Formats: sequence, structure tokens, C-alpha cells
Amino acid sequence: MEAGSRHRLEGCNRRARATSTRRRICRQTGEGGHRPGILGDLKRELSDLDRVLSWVRVFGMVNSAPGFTGQAQVIDGFTDLMIALFGDEAAICPRAVAGMAELALNAPVIIEGEVEVTSPDPRGG
Repeated sequence: MEAGSRHRLEGCNRRARATSTRRRICRQTGEGGHRPGILGDLKRELSDLDRVLSWVRVFGMVNSAPGFTGQAQVIDGFTDLMIALFGDEAAICPRAVAGMAELALNAPVIIEGEVEVTSPDPRGG
């Protein structure tokens, strides 16, 4: 992967119902929770999360019942985690959120994102 290149990743986690629980689950989606999350995917692909320069785009899909309108608040859990790990300047990016009738593997949340990364250190460190 070249310096400044973008990397697209997806993460998902298990089902939940309440907005506060979904927000927590969404945060776990970034961390990994019970399945590999976006941070785990990034670490596996890049070997070092310090190579992440910034988040370029995030798209969050929330498994939603009819009438549920709190999808943005659910995805806030993921955004809060990225800000805590990478800082405001690197984590704040364009974001789209959508409610879905059903998601793959019965997941409550699926997040797709693109990050800008640096070149790997040629010295291996």
C-alpha cells in the first residue's frame, strides 16, 4: 500500500436493540467485540495502527425496526472511539448513516470506512 493510499474496511458485531446498547455495540464494532472489528482489520493489513493518517469516509448501517430514527446516535459510538484513538483532526470525516431492515449475519451494525495511511517503515519498525 502506497503512502496516502486509501484502504476500505468493514466491521460488524452481534445484534442489540436499545439505542444506548447499539451505541456500545457500535463502539465494540470498531474495537472488535466478538468478531474482528475495523481496528483488527486495520492492524492485520497495516501491521501498525500508527500508519493511519486520517479517516477519509465512514458509512454506518444500523439494523433498525420500523420507526427507529436514532441511527446517527448509534454510529456516534464508533466515531467517539475513533476520536479517542486518533484525535479529532484524523477521525472527523464525512459520514453517512442508514437504517436497514436486515443486515448480514443478523448484525446490529456494519461500518464501512476508508483511511489514509503512510508507507510502511522500510526499517521494519
